[in-house]
Amino acid sequence: MLSFYLSLNSYERILLIIGVIAAVIFLINLTIELFQRYEQGVVTKHGETASILIVMSCLSVFCLLTLYLVKHDFKWYIGYPVSFMATMVYLFAVLVIFGRTKKIHAPKIDKRMAIGRQGIVYKPIVPDEAKGCVSVDVFGRTVESFAISADNEPIETGSRIKVIDVDDDVLVCVAINE
Repeated sequence: MLSFYLSLNSYERILLIIGVIAAVIFLINLTIELFQRYEQGVVTKHGETASILIVMSCLSVFCLLTLYLVKHDFKWYIGYPVSFMATMVYLFAVLVIFGRTKKIHAPKIDKRMAIGRQGIVYKPIVPDEAKGCVSVDVFGRTVESFAISADNEPIETGSRIKVIDVDDDVLVCVAINE
């Protein structure tokens, strides 16, 4: 491996290094994307990750293919266009594959399912000022929502609450005395 690297001129070494770095970045981003897709409830920035994957994989293909063609006695004016066209074919194939895949979405939980469940206040509920925020466990998933007090009493941060109704996508809660 070292003898191959040492046999390259400086231009070919740059192509090899860029190709390998792009391939490593591609593999890291692909791994992250796959892990995030299968974790329940994680929202991924599919567009950004897909763009990075496409750019890095195309850069890797172009650099390594150009290096291969140059090392096998193709002239530069043949090697570059062939590498470029092969990379474009690869790019269109990747775009077709990405276009056919669908992002996995966690099932949406209706806030009405939180009625009767208990939760914790993480932003205080102050009557007539602003809505507070609560965190309620519904079927193993945490639902965070704005909340108001049913009895117009303030509810402090960290207090346990019970959801008794939903009003315009806002949970109506009462404090649980422990």
